Amino acid sequence: YMLGCVSELKNNFDKAMWAYNMAEKELKNTDETDIKGLVSINMGYLYNQNENFNQANICFRNALNFFRQ
Repeated sequence: YMLGCVSELKNNFDKAMWAYNMAEKELKNTDETDIKGLVSINMGYLYNQNENFNQANICFRNALNFFRQ
């Protein structure tokens, strides 16, 4: 997750998305809903920046669901 954040700050969006996808896979079978929500919201932000609004919306909704747990 942190690699994604740092990559995003360095404007390396491909690496950031890769890192968030890896974090998502690693967190899949855990109860770490706050981190899952952060991963989802950051992925949504990247999708939004690339004008992939449908995928961004899915990520934002997933993040909201994680934060509600």
